[in-house]
Amino acid sequence: MAISIDELRAKFHKAVRDGNILAAEELAKQLNSQPSHEDAFICNITEKTWGPINMWHYMAPVVIHGKKPSDGYSITRITPHTDHIDLGEGKTLPVFIPARETAEDICRIFNNDIGEHSYSGFFVIENGETPTEHEVESARGKLEEFYKRLVNVADQEWDRGLKVNISDLHRSAGRYFKLNKPWLPDLRLKKECPVCAESIPASAARCKGCGAILDQELAAKYGLVKPKIQSQSAGSLLQAELESEPVLAGKQEVARGKQHR
Repeated sequence: MAISIDELRAKFHKAVRDGNILAAEELAKQLNSQPSHEDAFICNITEKTWGPINMWHYMAPVVIHGKKPSDGYSITRITPHTDHIDLGEGKTLPVFIPARETAEDICRIFNNDIGEHSYSGFFVIENGETPTEHEVESARGKLEEFYKRLVNVADQEWDRGLKVNISDLHRSAGRYFKLNKPWLPDLRLKKECPVCAESIPASAARCKGCGAILDQELAAKYGLVKPKIQSQSAGSLLQAELESEPVLAGKQEVARGKQHR
């Protein structure tokens, strides 16, 4: 019966811990004889960047990049490496570490790092470097399920008056669903109302504190005030008056002529 790579590796690490050098060397040979030199790829469906992650002495720190707002996900490449196990007395044993094993370790550690049944939104792509639609949707479902639990916890902590227990992670979950919660601060740009000094969103047409209209055009667009009727400017009125003077003068001359007859 063929033994899996995972079982082989578990036996190897046990042999090293037990100090069984001969068994460790034999198992290392078996591991190194069937390595996968292919790269692995981690897909992140969130905008959060993780790292640098520096947990393995045999490889450089890893950064799991967050996606751009306009993209559906980001991809991080993980490469295979060779570890050197210290056997004591100056002896080391080279052991090949497939990229997929490292990638799975990263996802397992950091998806479970923020609590029971937590999920950070990244996974190892099954085949190639592009995730399937099913993989992305499955990851999104796990993330939203986790975020819903966080929102429920934040609601409970707020009701109990323990807002100090509401973390940035809870707030991230609330913003993901675009919720309006008392424990979720408004991150929009602010401005000060020139009338009452109330802090309001920079794009507000009317102050929520005193009701002052701050943007006449925007307020009229949404029916908060009646649009102004365009009137003639002072300049145009003056011009019209000057242009009418010769006509009036002519009429007056005609009237005087009739009186003299």
